[in-house]
Amino acid sequence: MASTIYSVVKIFSINRTADPSHPWTAPTSNPCSGSGFVISGRRIITNAHVVTGATFIQATKLSSGTKYKATVLAFGHECDLAILLINNNEFWKDLEPLNLRGEMPNLLEPVRIVGYPQGGDSISITGGILSRINTYVYSHSRGELELPVLQVDAAINSGNSGGPVFIENEVIGVAFERLPSGDNIGYVIPAQIVKIFLASIDKGDETGFCSLGISLQSMENAMMRKYFKMKKIMTGVLVTKTNQHSQGNEYVEKNDVILEIDGMTVEDDGKVFYESRLWMHLNGFIALKNPNERISLKVLRNGEVIHMKMEAMPVDTWYTSDYSSPSYYILAGLVFTESTESMTGVKICEVLEDNINKGYSSFRDLEVHCVNGRPVNTLDQLCELIVASTEEYVRIELEGDLVVMVNLKSHKKSRGQLLESHRVMYDMSDDIEEAYPCLGEE
Repeated sequence: MASTIYSVVKIFSINRTADPSHPWTAPTSNPCSGSGFVISGRRIITNAHVVTGATFIQATKLSSGTKYKATVLAFGHECDLAILLINNNEFWKDLEPLNLRGEMPNLLEPVRIVGYPQGGDSISITGGILSRINTYVYSHSRGELELPVLQVDAAINSGNSGGPVFIENEVIGVAFERLPSGDNIGYVIPAQIVKIFLASIDKGDETGFCSLGISLQSMENAMMRKYFKMKKIMTGVLVTKTNQHSQGNEYVEKNDVILEIDGMTVEDDGKVFYESRLWMHLNGFIALKNPNERISLKVLRNGEVIHMKMEAMPVDTWYTSDYSSPSYYILAGLVFTESTESMTGVKICEVLEDNINKGYSSFRDLEVHCVNGRPVNTLDQLCELIVASTEEYVRIELEGDLVVMVNLKSHKKSRGQLLESHRVMYDMSDDIEEAYPCLGEE
């Protein structure tokens, strides 16, 4: 441990962040610090959330107080990882790359977390055990892909993000989150996820992690099991939704019950016995697959058992690391912008309350489904349909079967006063104004 800590560095960054609920405001600059560590190829691993939107990045090492300028080579937003480069030979002097462990660790193994958390300037080492292995959507990803995560009881605090987690002298993962409401519940990105990310970058692609692109539901309810014709000896999970753009959509159908994967039984809660020593959710198991690796499935379809084989395929990544304010359009005080939680979608991110939108104040964060009966997936589509409207009213259908009716003449008449009362200078972003100048006409 004594020699490995010299390969752990402190990251300083100035990050510009936009307020998604107030897209008309300028991005603000905020200082941020985190941790990182040296890997092969004169590269540094850290968390993506430490350097997302960064306009300036620096790093220091334990043996020197000098700050060295760093740049981002690559982001892996869905796995909250980033690779930094430092073009300075002096920085790399006497720094040795750390080794990433090849397999999942065992529960109860002792761990050490090394980094630069808040509370001091010097390096910090905390200890604990590996208490759980789970899968969930990383908070930074803003997506839907579930990835494996290690849970430890060693302290992880602000500033630890991006630092290595050791078992003996091997890195088993990267510290990245903690549970604010719990005591010493910290989360670690497994080294296997780091390796998949690095392999993807080394190949020159950014295709992401493998997934069947399906939504699953447990089959623990006796009536559910009987309805879907499961025998008593069967266990599995129900497919409730398939992504039409995913590999799984070509093989798996809605209402299929997945019984086995690669010869392993899928339990009613979706877990498989990974490497014959620990329980892992099906989604996490697939995420550890390499692209084009073969997957065998056993499914129950309409009471018939079907065997199928397919290749593991990565899902497309989506995330904007741009720190500029998002595109927006304000109609009758309803602020429309594109959703940050999915690849497509428009939502009402804010309601600037006024008489014209009375009764709509609770519609914040609701997704838009249709405008004048036409489906809407992008802000451009919404604006096009409003421009093309020849009726007195625009009908906007939202999630939950809610409806908004806007009189266009009333909107134009009240627009100036509404913006002034809420101290909003412009009712649309520059790109929307350039594409649809008639939206700003009286």
